[in-house]
Amino acid sequence: MPKRDVVLFTAMICGLVQNGFGDRALDCFFEMKEGKIEPTMITLTSVLSACSQLRKLAWGKILHGFLLRRGFADDADVILQTALLDMYGKCGSAAYAERVFDQMPERNLVSWNSVIGTCVSNGLFEGALQLLHDMVFEGWRHPKPSTLVSVLSVCGATADLWKGKEIHGYIIKCCDSQFAESESLLLSNAIIDMYVKNGIIESAVLVFKRMLTRNVVTWTILISGYGAHGFSRNALDMFTQMKESGINPDGIAFLSILSACSHGGLVDDGQKLFDSMQIDYSVAPEMTHFVCMVDLYGRAGFLEEAHRFIKTMPVEPSKLVWSALLSSCRTHKKVALGEYAATKAIELDRYDVGNYVLLSRLYAETGWWADLSKVRSLMKELGLRPITAFSWVEVKRKIYKFTVGDRMKESSKDIYDFLESLSLKMKRAGLFPHTSNVGHDIDEAQKASDLCGHSEKLALAFALIQCAGQRVIRIGKNLRVCRDCHEAFKFVSLNYDKEIVLKDPNRFHQFAKGNCSCCDFW
Repeated sequence: MPKRDVVLFTAMICGLVQNGFGDRALDCFFEMKEGKIEPTMITLTSVLSACSQLRKLAWGKILHGFLLRRGFADDADVILQTALLDMYGKCGSAAYAERVFDQMPERNLVSWNSVIGTCVSNGLFEGALQLLHDMVFEGWRHPKPSTLVSVLSVCGATADLWKGKEIHGYIIKCCDSQFAESESLLLSNAIIDMYVKNGIIESAVLVFKRMLTRNVVTWTILISGYGAHGFSRNALDMFTQMKESGINPDGIAFLSILSACSHGGLVDDGQKLFDSMQIDYSVAPEMTHFVCMVDLYGRAGFLEEAHRFIKTMPVEPSKLVWSALLSSCRTHKKVALGEYAATKAIELDRYDVGNYVLLSRLYAETGWWADLSKVRSLMKELGLRPITAFSWVEVKRKIYKFTVGDRMKESSKDIYDFLESLSLKMKRAGLFPHTSNVGHDIDEAQKASDLCGHSEKLALAFALIQCAGQRVIRIGKNLRVCRDCHEAFKFVSLNYDKEIVLKDPNRFHQFAKGNCSCCDFW
């Protein structure tokens, strides 16, 4: 074309961005600048969208500076400011996004949804929940379904049950009739997932039963929830019902049911499902499915079968496959095979601290202290440090966090006094500490004392002291619960008449009347 103006360039830039060609849109903008054609706010909005699409924070900042120098930022409409906010959010710069949002004289529904999504994607969970509250308070009563899904996922990730219930109630009262069927399905799935991750499987089932439409995601969330709570047979029944309803399982659904079989020790069922996945549904197994099968065999103590399965895999085993075998070797104290699995895993990633920790615990639990020292020396040389254990507990609608050996709380003395008393009561009942869980070569008394400092025990003691009348205690932990703490929780549930829900990264333990939903298999 012999003559190009701002309208033509703007149309071209908009079209390129809308069709996913952000890099070509930026080239077009630079060509426009070289021709000394001044952009409009619409042009700049599209260019910011290109930066968002490409995750190019540096170019976004340069464009922001251009806006400030030319005076666009002062007179910018809400659409341009929202595009700037969205650019910072999608480029992972939450602080800049919030600053732009705070300075906006006018906000629309898109800007509120964008800043909430930014907080969620950057792990600023409390900020996301507060922003949703502020959004509704300022009169924006119909958040996008995707925004509500995001904040529900926050409630699941942070175990904030009360806030999750509030959002569920708000959706029912104010929003449910506003959404299309596909949006309602998306939200219902998010609500079920929130209840599952908060350990309220009964509420998740109630929501599931009231749904008029379900998809494979709906069924998979509940199957996964049953498996994580130790109800493997329920998960199998749900999987059968899903197939009978006419919905074929996908790879994720099979992963969920295989995991449920693994946590329940259902080896034969898991093997049949793995075969059926390929033969009956033509779902090609991915690495995650292979890891799950190794875990299935290993947890049940069939370590040689797990090793044979690895050797017959049609693809090269990943470090996660070898880590799964190593974890099972640690559980069943098989040192030789565990060392072999650790060697293979470390060859694939020598900086993965988890494999060194598993190997060191295998040595500690079998009393191989010299080998344990070698592993720790190697970790020190590589600059690797194990992940610090921490737990959190909900007391009177507030979350309290404890690290291992935590003595910084005002009530720390009362907590440790309570745990010493609890230990004596357990000994009188014939239950002695599982000192093999202590990874140090010290005397038995010191080991027993160390066990009192485990973060989940500190959280439990705090809850019992602070709120003796609380019937249900909810505790979360970032690492797998040890056997000694597991026994202590069973004892407390029986002798203090409490229901305790303990959540670790992989599953839930529901303690009641001296028993656990995992049946001591985890």
